[in-house]
Amino acid sequence: MQSARCHLYLERLGLPVPRMFWVRETLTTLGLRNLYFLVEEFIDGRPVDRDSQAELRAAVGLLVRLHGFESETWGPVAQAAPQPRSHYLLRALRPDLLYYLRRIEKWADVRFDHDDLERLWKLEEAAALAVLLRRRRPFRLIHGDVHYRNFLYGPARGEVHLIDFTTVAYDLHGWEILKMAAAFGRREAPAAARLWREYFELASEERWGEFLHEAPLALFRHGLREMAHQRVAPPRAPAALRKASILEWLAGLLAPAPELWGARAAETDWEALLERMRPDLCVAAGVQPPADSSVLP
Repeated sequence: MQSARCHLYLERLGLPVPRMFWVRETLTTLGLRNLYFLVEEFIDGRPVDRDSQAELRAAVGLLVRLHGFESETWGPVAQAAPQPRSHYLLRALRPDLLYYLRRIEKWADVRFDHDDLERLWKLEEAAALAVLLRRRRPFRLIHGDVHYRNFLYGPARGEVHLIDFTTVAYDLHGWEILKMAAAFGRREAPAAARLWREYFELASEERWGEFLHEAPLALFRHGLREMAHQRVAPPRAPAALRKASILEWLAGLLAPAPELWGARAAETDWEALLERMRPDLCVAAGVQPPADSSVLP
């Protein structure tokens, strides 16, 4: 049912999703009510080819369209009632932080204590407040699981379709742009930089300014997810040092770094950005978190 709600919502917005058909199956065994099954249209296609610039540009354009819908409230579109921004910090960001840190604990074989959590939360909270207080409608529609396999290219029509809608929500969207560029570009700087430029060429200049204000928080949320999903590895070291390195790296992602982004999207240094996504290099280079949250923009 959640997938159906998301599907209908995106369809009403005019986004290219497979058509949906409801199939009725007589009565239940007790004869109490009808059963309905959801059948999605078969798309004669395949995941976008990451070696095809035309297909990738079409997928990026679709993501730009998706992010074009904004809201004062947040939450999964499958929920009946959206959430007010006053609940965003404690009902969205903090649970996410706890969830991903627990995932990191399991596979990195470390244990974060309450003080570790509060230290990171203080920094993330300050960065999020700076974004939320700046814009009246800070939340944009995101896919939630941006991966090239969730963008189907149909050669017959030359169109790209979205699939897998269970994570569609209104949220701060900066981390999803970073994930798109990194994942579609195979985490290689030249390809990621090209996709990054294309996104902001298709979006508005206002959208670039919006991202810059969200950049520290976006980089932190992206890095947290990358490590939780084992796409970023902690340094090889004894457990205590490994834990300290992870915490320093995560906190360092929240430090303002205007030299990374540049004045325009075309000036973003993806070589440095991808290096910053490697905890071993960051810690070795002495990248430190801000002394306190007051230095965050």
